[in-house]
Amino acid sequence: MLAARAAHELRAPGRRDAYLARAASAATGDELVRIVTEADLLLDERRYQEALGLLKQLPRKHTAALRLELKAQQQARNWEQAAALSEELRKRNVFDAAQATQVRRHALVENLKRKALDTGALQEAWEKVPSSDRTDRRIAAAAAQCFIALGGCDRAHRIIEEALEAEWDSDLVGLYGECEGGDTVKRIECAETWLKQHPGDAALLLTLGRLCADRGLWGKAQSYLEASLAIEPTRSAHFAAAQLQERLGNSDAARRHYRESLELALVQLKAVTGGRRRSTL
Repeated sequence: MLAARAAHELRAPGRRDAYLARAASAATGDELVRIVTEADLLLDERRYQEALGLLKQLPRKHTAALRLELKAQQQARNWEQAAALSEELRKRNVFDAAQATQVRRHALVENLKRKALDTGALQEAWEKVPSSDRTDRRIAAAAAQCFIALGGCDRAHRIIEEALEAEWDSDLVGLYGECEGGDTVKRIECAETWLKQHPGDAALLLTLGRLCADRGLWGKAQSYLEASLAIEPTRSAHFAAAQLQERLGNSDAARRHYRESLELALVQLKAVTGGRRRSTL
């Protein structure tokens, strides 16, 4: 096993496989070490299906084997199995509660994203999410985005409202105004209630500006957008302000906001790419 691992590190797959074959035929009685080692090497090459098949040979899952199975299920994007394994590892004291929660919630988020092309599958996946996890900002955001993409705006709004009642999150409130439909007046009232508790939240002010614009409340929309820009001049706020000014027939103001939005978008792009172009224009 040591020789096989060394050959693997030296990128000598032929020698590695020969050592593994010798270990398999040696019948030393220590199958656990051989299977765990071989599965670990397979996962290093992202050969997760072979690793999963190998781990199934163990009659009783050893803790080391469970950790490898979790890694294999994550590579295979079998997120429901990964979530279940994180809980099993917590029960065995391999993960503490915080680690298990982090792994489980990541798996739940990825599982929701995989269901984003089918309303029925997404609804079923959401119903399986434990109530204690539904108000987590990352899970709520993933679910809301998936429902919005499928036109389920009412469900997305309820998910966001419940999550924000449990814990305030500016990024999550930004989704609240992105999906048209439903009772816009009720959403405006809800958002204005939040504003009393979070008066300086730029994302909330932007959301209120969008909602008021959708409802045709031009004066309120402009006030909220100007307040958002005064706190934090973001690309999204300038873009929303440009659209509003365009509706109001203020061409010069619309062009100014569009220009500001574009400049901020270019700054963000430069920050992500480091100012380097990967291809010619």
